[in-house]
Amino acid sequence: MTMHPSVVTVLSQLREKYPNVTLLALGQTVFWDEPTKAALNRLMDELGYRLPFLLCVHCTDYFAKLSSPIQTERKIVALPHNDGTTRDLWSAAGELSCLFGSETVPTRQRYVNAGVAFDKVAKWHPDGEQQFTDRMTEAWGWRGLVHTEFHSVIVHEVCLQHVLEPLMELLEWGFEESLKLLPEHRRAEARSVVADRILGWVTDFAKQYPDQCLSALYQWLFPRFFAMMGAPTDNLSTNCSANLLKFSPQTASLPRFQLVDLFLNPNTRPVAEEAYNQAVKDSEIYTLDRFGEGAIPFDLIIAKRGRGTIRLTDRWLIVETEQPITIPLQQPVRSVAELAQVTQQHFDTSVTLVGKAVALVSMLAREFLFVMNEEGSPYVWRTRKMNQYLREHGIEWNIHPILRLVYPTWDTMGDEDDLALTLPEHLANAFGKSQIHTAEFSRRWREVVEEQKALLETIRHLTSPREVLEFLAEREGEEWHRLRQEYDGHISTLRELRLQAEAIHQRIHALYAQIEEWKQEYQRIEREKGENYRQTIKPLKERLWELAQQGITSGEEVMRIHEQIRQHEQERTRFDRELQQRREWIAEARAEVARLKPQRQMLERGEQNQRARQRAMEIERRAELRKMELVRQAILVSEGLVHTNHRPTFWWIPLVDPSGRWFDRIVQQTRLYLEEI
Repeated sequence: MTMHPSVVTVLSQLREKYPNVTLLALGQTVFWDEPTKAALNRLMDELGYRLPFLLCVHCTDYFAKLSSPIQTERKIVALPHNDGTTRDLWSAAGELSCLFGSETVPTRQRYVNAGVAFDKVAKWHPDGEQQFTDRMTEAWGWRGLVHTEFHSVIVHEVCLQHVLEPLMELLEWGFEESLKLLPEHRRAEARSVVADRILGWVTDFAKQYPDQCLSALYQWLFPRFFAMMGAPTDNLSTNCSANLLKFSPQTASLPRFQLVDLFLNPNTRPVAEEAYNQAVKDSEIYTLDRFGEGAIPFDLIIAKRGRGTIRLTDRWLIVETEQPITIPLQQPVRSVAELAQVTQQHFDTSVTLVGKAVALVSMLAREFLFVMNEEGSPYVWRTRKMNQYLREHGIEWNIHPILRLVYPTWDTMGDEDDLALTLPEHLANAFGKSQIHTAEFSRRWREVVEEQKALLETIRHLTSPREVLEFLAEREGEEWHRLRQEYDGHISTLRELRLQAEAIHQRIHALYAQIEEWKQEYQRIEREKGENYRQTIKPLKERLWELAQQGITSGEEVMRIHEQIRQHEQERTRFDRELQQRREWIAEARAEVARLKPQRQMLERGEQNQRARQRAMEIERRAELRKMELVRQAILVSEGLVHTNHRPTFWWIPLVDPSGRWFDRIVQQTRLYLEEI
């Protein structure tokens, strides 16, 4: 068998440097990518060099649970993952993707980053804001099992009988959705080779071992799935993390618990604590002080009591389970052996000690050599940062590297048996066809991913409805050309109406200014009229009063004064004429304003305006919604295909190609490399 040049190089390094190491595959479910690591076993078998391979089910986390309850009578249900009602969902013990599906959630923030006004569109969408958000942000082709009861439960304690029905429904959903994408003449064989076979295995185990837990089923399936992929199984062993990390005086000396000792030994504890805190700095992961006094980055799992952070002071051991457990200490705990003695003395049942996310890889890599795919464990770089800090500050901490597997999943799907697959809608749109032959898919998928990334970038720079419509018209043809022209017509109408309304507004504004000017003139004339009275008539009337006081009410002087008053009164009529003129002007201007305002209102709010505005808004919303759909498509394609290429769901491969040739090609082109941590 041909193989990638890196395989011989890396496996030779393992043979030379780590001849007795056990390989470790640690996964929370067996229905996703973990069994694809059978490729490594086939490569080792081909070279005649096989290390012991431990397939371990990671069962020490809590079973998935939503923060908000859902209306259901079932204790466990399968749910999709979105950025709405299930935004905080994290499911690993029971998750499944149908063919081409992945847990790629196009979050609201991703839409915003791509230039989409997500909340604005969600508010007016006829589906309603919540339903629309759930639909537009849902990961396509993915479901996860969720525990619906109020209390939390560790995966290891989940009884298979309690989860069997929803698990079978989940598998049947994934298989049936995937079979729909195959040609009709190939579905019966694919169902027999994969779907019925796996469902039969699960049913058989449940009948034979009705009282077993979920992780026991997964352990039982692991080697069968390796065999399904054509890999040898004689070097395999299975376990679960609850057993692998069982903590007692008998196991405390194992290398897997040596990291714990660094956090307990007074000589190394300050450096170890700072190493961890520096590693998780600027992340959503808590630094140790946030857990409380004496916290170390390890959890203790006690049967039926849950999982909680370990806190150690000189006087107390506290386990922060949902109901905290407090144990008085006769003396301070200074080593992992002493911690094991305390837990054995206090707990009637066995306990498990597991590192938190950043600590777990380092903890197990002391004893095992992890096998991970290219994307496995997003916390590894933080683990490396913690380990480097330890070494730089005088602590010798030698651990095994990670063996990474780089699969050529989609590059190798097509061969001479060129199968025509039906694509889901987002992929059909991206590839430009609803059906595609596997050879063409293999040839084009990377190009399509880059096209969708470019599409996201293009959309991000569309800043106006007009730009969006131009983009859609150029991209999607006649209908959007028509809508763009219609939109331009409505915008032109609104612009013309706005110009007419603005002209009227300016006329009204000018009239108000003129009215104000005339008011000021009116006040000025009244002041001038009053001043004229005081200067002309008032002195004459005062003289008449003085003469009257002297008893003179007639005569030449009195007649002369009355004549002067009459002449002044006649002259003063000009003030009244000017005042009357201003009143008339103001009244006419106000009448003109009253006439113009309805005209402006009709232009701004009338039927023509409202009809044009409403239709323009409808087109804008339709364009924004289409832009959102393209963003969703681009995210699902550009991220989903890359993720699934790195972490393919193993059963897709024999489902599409029961002959095994697709997996043969994957094995032949799988690249290996060692990642130091």
